Amino acid sequence: MFNAIQHFRACLESIRAAIRRYGNAELIVIDNGSTDGSYELLQAYYLPGTKIYQQKESTVAALRNLGARVADGDYLSFIDADCVIDEDYFERAKAILGSLETAAVGSMYDLPPR
Repeated sequence: MFNAIQHFRACLESIRAAIRRYGNAELIVIDNGSTDGSYELLQAYYLPGTKIYQQKESTVAALRNLGARVADGDYLSFIDADCVIDEDYFERAKAILGSLETAAVGSMYDLPPR
């Protein structure tokens, strides 16, 4: 995330709901040096067990590579700080990925109104 305070609470809430429903999911959040209070909001609002990192002035690729390095799960999903996911996101992703013989997929998405 980077300076995403206007969307980040909705993003976190949607991920929290999906994790509560799915159960066995890990949340890793990497801040790119936010100056708008996003990082402080994250520290006050995170789920227990959340891995929080701050890596300033990095490319999106470098931030995602860090997330991939510290992840422990079988599946990896990148969710940008201005995105909201459905409660069944992890279940649907696992069903799709578990049925494919591939290492990565992409998808269409729709950002919330500003």
